[in-house]
Amino acid sequence: MYGRPWPGPVAPRRTTLATAAALVTLIALGGFVRLLGIDFGRPFAYHPDEGIIVGSAMDMVRDRDWNPHNFFYSSLMFDVQAVATGIVRSFGGGSLEHDQGWLFGSEALPRQFDYFLAGRSVVALMGIVTIPVTFAIGARSGGIGVGLIAAAIAAAAPLHVANSHYITTDVPLTLLCALTLWAALEAQRRRGDRWWVLAGLVAGLAISTKWNGAVVIVVPLVAYLATADTFRGAGALLRRRTPYLILAAAALALLVTTPAILFDAAAVRDFLVLQGELYARGRANERSDSLTFHVRALLDGIGFVASVLGLSGCVAIVVGRHRRELAIPAFVVAYLLVISIPATHYERNLLPIVPYLSIAAGLLLVRAIERWTRGRPTFGGISTTLLTIGLVMIAVFAALAPGYAASYAEGRRMGSPDTRTVARDWLLANVPRKSIVAREQYTPQLTPDEYRLRNHDFLWQRNWAWYREQGVRYLITSSLVYARFYENPDAPTQDTFYTELFGLPEVFRVDPDPDTPGPTIRIFELSGGAQAPI
Repeated sequence: MYGRPWPGPVAPRRTTLATAAALVTLIALGGFVRLLGIDFGRPFAYHPDEGIIVGSAMDMVRDRDWNPHNFFYSSLMFDVQAVATGIVRSFGGGSLEHDQGWLFGSEALPRQFDYFLAGRSVVALMGIVTIPVTFAIGARSGGIGVGLIAAAIAAAAPLHVANSHYITTDVPLTLLCALTLWAALEAQRRRGDRWWVLAGLVAGLAISTKWNGAVVIVVPLVAYLATADTFRGAGALLRRRTPYLILAAAALALLVTTPAILFDAAAVRDFLVLQGELYARGRANERSDSLTFHVRALLDGIGFVASVLGLSGCVAIVVGRHRRELAIPAFVVAYLLVISIPATHYERNLLPIVPYLSIAAGLLLVRAIERWTRGRPTFGGISTTLLTIGLVMIAVFAALAPGYAASYAEGRRMGSPDTRTVARDWLLANVPRKSIVAREQYTPQLTPDEYRLRNHDFLWQRNWAWYREQGVRYLITSSLVYARFYENPDAPTQDTFYTELFGLPEVFRVDPDPDTPGPTIRIFELSGGAQAPI
């Protein structure tokens, strides 16, 4: 596209036993930290978003209904979880009735925990598979060295490791975005429409996993246009059928796996509008703009060195006019811009670019080494280039070691009792049964057999007169809620409520620490004393 000849196909160098051993080691290490602590919270479901997928999947299996009736995400992961739920159910899984009234939407009955564990296992497997896929793309793009460096970064990325424990859509989306790049690079090499169609199909599956996966359609389109020798040639390519086959294949895959777009269009539209409003509104006490937030999250999520190398590698691809890999920076830039538009932001939304940055980092390092060692003498029959790449790979693995260590420590921590479990045990041991207790989201899960519950998503939704009329004795709050509103000038009513709540006698508090995961849980006693708010 820049007037340079189209380079010949890049084939990975011959895979040696050492290469195979290194890759297997990376997969084993990556798999270990992704599976460690995967049954966190047992028998309670503590992640705030897992219930969206698992609850809908239980309804689908119970009602024999293809429609999840929930479109915060597109449908593919609902279907995958429904299959997992059906399998667990056939082996004696618990009841599929989860709408108990006294449970919050993110919660489930303890006997339903195996449904969550099954889904987590599927997501963890997808996270593990992303490692060899990243290696394959890197090896095809620049050789074994690139593949191993890219796989090492992807395997160690703390953000990817952490989210591989949850039944959410981000890790599956990451795998499908990586597979889209692999298919696009294969299509470049093989020059057949069927390969471009394959890339379009995989991109469609990515869109059917999470709506923001729609950005990945730029990957096969840019990869296809990059096969032109000049910009004028790229325009000629647009007049061929191939780009439209790519788009048609993506649309077909999306419609087949999210058929509600056709058959329940009103519900899909309503959920998309609601989600747009939620993302545009922002969260209480959210201070940083989205782009700044994502840059910081990226530095933490895959490490400072890996982030800088990956972003620098994207720049090097453009500056160096490496047309074959132009889809990598195109996707990274487009995706970052799209997810940075809303006021609300989450670290996990960054995950799809992790394999892309990993590959860009590997390409940058290996190409820099090859340029520096060109023409230098061999050492003991080993080329300077190969020797230097080996040394750099050792340095990269050493730089990634803290990430592995942090992921291991977090996995161990996830397997420890959660603060909500600790608080629940204290309640059962110290608060008389059948006491009237008010709790909000992300607090210890209690049952009507244990206490008379007055549950609300947020405690501030009721005033103090109401709590007294109900005879509430204890109020339980979580930092995942009150941190949004306490001392937040944009939420004066909520701030006032929590300020008054914190003035009550605090009978119990548990904070997270290196050995205890979860939010801070605080329990207050409401009495008629002078300290009680009026």
